[in-house]
Amino acid sequence: MKKQGDRFKENVSTPRRGEERCISTVDGRLERINIHKNANTFTIYSSVLPSPPVTCTFPEALLGDVQRALGRFVSVRGKCFYRPGTAFLYRIDVWEMEVLPPSEELPSLSDLCGIAPDATGDKSSEQFVRELRDEWDRKSLC
Repeated sequence: MKKQGDRFKENVSTPRRGEERCISTVDGRLERINIHKNANTFTIYSSVLPSPPVTCTFPEALLGDVQRALGRFVSVRGKCFYRPGTAFLYRIDVWEMEVLPPSEELPSLSDLCGIAPDATGDKSSEQFVRELRDEWDRKSLC
């Protein structure tokens, strides 16, 4: 007879009918860690999208990183799972995780002013943007 933990692992790893999968990255606030009986899951809540929380499974090697990231914003990469007919993923098997810096440590727009004075070469900003738009228009006609 299968133990409950074995059934859970089997259910989590078995694709559902019509389930779509892809490799992608998901950002959000890491909350709710569950390591009971090696479940190794946490939940990410997006701060941008009105999506449901995403359940993340992770390997034992990431446990220390996950614990340190609790309550912080993270970016995770792995295999994403979508239910048929839905726009938002519900689960990701995490391979990599990056803890993002707190917003107060990020530069503001005014901090970025003047950091690339030669970004447009010898063209004015207006001419540079105008040429980009013309190029986009040409590509959209093809």
